Amino acid sequence: MGPDGARTLGEASALDPAAKEYILIPGSYLLVVEAPGRATVRYPLELTRGEELAVHLNLLAGPLVPEGFVHVPAGRFWFGTAAFEEMRAWQSAVPAHLRETGAFLIAREETTFGQWIAFVEALPAERRELFLPQVMSGHSGTLLLSPSGGGWELRLQPNQHTYVVRTGEPLRYLDREGAAAEMDWLRLPVSGVSWEQASAYVAWLSETGKVPLARMCREDEWERAARGADLRIYPHGDALRPEDANFDETYGRRERAFGPDEVGRHPAVRSPFGLDDMAGNVLELAASVRAEGAVVLRGGAYYFDRTSSQVTNRNAFSRGDRLPTVGFRVCADVPGGLAAGR
Repeated sequence: MGPDGARTLGEASALDPAAKEYILIPGSYLLVVEAPGRATVRYPLELTRGEELAVHLNLLAGPLVPEGFVHVPAGRFWFGTAAFEEMRAWQSAVPAHLRETGAFLIAREETTFGQWIAFVEALPAERRELFLPQVMSGHSGTLLLSPSGGGWELRLQPNQHTYVVRTGEPLRYLDREGAAAEMDWLRLPVSGVSWEQASAYVAWLSETGKVPLARMCREDEWERAARGADLRIYPHGDALRPEDANFDETYGRRERAFGPDEVGRHPAVRSPFGLDDMAGNVLELAASVRAEGAVVLRGGAYYFDRTSSQVTNRNAFSRGDRLPTVGFRVCADVPGGLAAGR
């Protein structure tokens, strides 16, 4: 672990592909498997003293993993928090325990306004208004996406200042400096959409073949993709610096500096599976594994503190609610017959 709290990788070692077993010291590892014509697999695993662990991986043909997605093979990971009871209750988290998921696909980045607009434009004209991101009042700001002169207009009020930007224009944040002041707003994570609207979006991705078998993520899948196999607190380690992700301290808590960043602008917090923005930026919708049909929020957001960005933090959320600080990323099932393998 580095002095900044990041869990950095040690020196890489090549493994003999003909060998049937390897002897490793206890610890946390990242296995990277590549083969011609197959999608690369990153497989975090943690070994304890004296343990024998069998790993069976199905390497998917490259075309079966859509662009912008990663294949997470079936496997085990730590789910929940090892923190003291008061913190666990505050985060609505369960005590840390080993859990398994089957194989799935997950997007490297949060769904963007540009991707959402492509969905809206594909709808019949009379249905488009039903799927426009909109939050007209709320404690965490307002947001409205609307047609404008053959393009689109976004009105975003993260705090007290309202930004208005149209197709072809950059979003320029006040009270920010350098490159972080100007954003391509089509690359911002879409927010102000409900679980039901997001579910319609992933159904469209699946039906059109853009992302076959696309669906909303479950929270155990989300947590595994965020932390890998060990008990790290954030996607990249056990501490979060202001420059690592987009949360309340990143831009000095200045009133007009609050707001989402383009997806992928904070590689320091990239997860072991290679996913971006699983700490900060916007909270992400996920299906609860503790209550049938319930929805939770994961991952923190630009307006909330570093504790909210811990991978174990979860908050209940209504299926019909919408907030400017809440977005989502897409998951997908692995094609039939290929999901097993641990």
